[in-house]
Amino acid sequence: MARALPKPGWIYVLTNPALPGLVKIGMTKRMKVEPRIREIGTSLPMPSVVAFRCQTHQAGQLEKLLHHRFERRRVHRQREWFAASPGEIERFLATVEPGVRWRRRLRRARTLMIALAALFIFLSDGLTALGVWLAAAG
Repeated sequence: MARALPKPGWIYVLTNPALPGLVKIGMTKRMKVEPRIREIGTSLPMPSVVAFRCQTHQAGQLEKLLHHRFERRRVHRQREWFAASPGEIERFLATVEPGVRWRRRLRRARTLMIALAALFIFLSDGLTALGVWLAAAG
């Protein structure tokens, strides 16, 4: 009798404008990645953006392999954030999982990250200026 494949899962790589230069390498067994991304976003100051994702029957093993490969660049030992670029992760995965079909959002992700970063800077500078003005006026 043929052995059944494990339930497919998703490997995803996230970026976040509040964490420049970092990516989150994660995995979910859910049918869609987006609900998991929304959960992650609740603890961050800005929404995360999916740089790319792929569906695979090896999601658990691939996530472990990626975490091992980039372990020295892990930001905190209990977190899945790494000092790497989405391109680095994608190039490594292409060597271990050839032929995988990636679903990219990189171009939109970069545009959104730049816009959100600009908004964040504008708001934080504006609030600082307002605070200085109010302190001087008071």
